[in-house]
Amino acid sequence: MFPPPQMSNKTGWPVLTAKQRLTRGLAVVLLLCLFGLASGLQPETQGYGTHQQLGLGPCPIRQHWNVACPSCGMTTAWAYAASGDWRTACRTHFGGTMLGVIAVASAVWLGWTALLGKCIPAEKRFTQPVALLLLLGIVLVDWCLKLAGS
Repeated sequence: MFPPPQMSNKTGWPVLTAKQRLTRGLAVVLLLCLFGLASGLQPETQGYGTHQQLGLGPCPIRQHWNVACPSCGMTTAWAYAASGDWRTACRTHFGGTMLGVIAVASAVWLGWTALLGKCIPAEKRFTQPVALLLLLGIVLVDWCLKLAGS
């Protein structure tokens, strides 16, 4: 992993190393590429199956048991979100849409810190485990609602 960043004398914010700044910049490029890829997909009207345009097979859980898996519809939601249709994205898969929102917010934050070379001290920012647990909870609630409605 990376060594802890040095503290800035003026702001008290950690100063990032060149390697940390480059890693953050590459993460921004990766996130933008994912949204670029999603914007090139045609969302499936049934709300799932858009991932097959990427050469992936159909969902095995849906094929074998005819029920949605927790991630059914995420790629479709991203395709809607990347084209600017956030309302339909939320209706398709709320958890997937929130993942997209987190990805956009992360790209902005990572890009900002990579350019400035400083980041908010860890004790003053929202922690990743909390964000991941919230997202997991949203995905599970979304999945349960889908199962109850089918």
